[in-house]
Amino acid sequence: MRFFGLRKKTSSSSASLLSMVTSAPAKCFFVTGPPGVGKSTLVMRILETLKSSHPNLNIRGFYTREIREGSDRVGFEVVTMDGRCGPLASSKVSSAESLGWPTVGKYKVV
Repeated sequence: MRFFGLRKKTSSSSASLLSMVTSAPAKCFFVTGPPGVGKSTLVMRILETLKSSHPNLNIRGFYTREIREGSDRVGFEVVTMDGRCGPLASSKVSSAESLGWPTVGKYKVV
């Protein structure tokens, strides 16, 4: 597994990670960084580039995407590389059943 950390948005981040992805034997990449630095944008750009430059490449995995209502983040969903989506966590869940569900911060893991 390869790790790629972001501290701030830079124009060279995509190029750096793309170079690492296409030249390294690793099959798993973990992108980390604080909110708002462009992790999801970086991953999506890399995927778009790989799909167009290597059409037969078998890409698998997932990423998480924020669910927003206006400017408020209310949860997260999981998105697979083939486009399927499903709920991951929500701050809007408030049923009797959800009382026993695990939490991460203010979010209930669904």
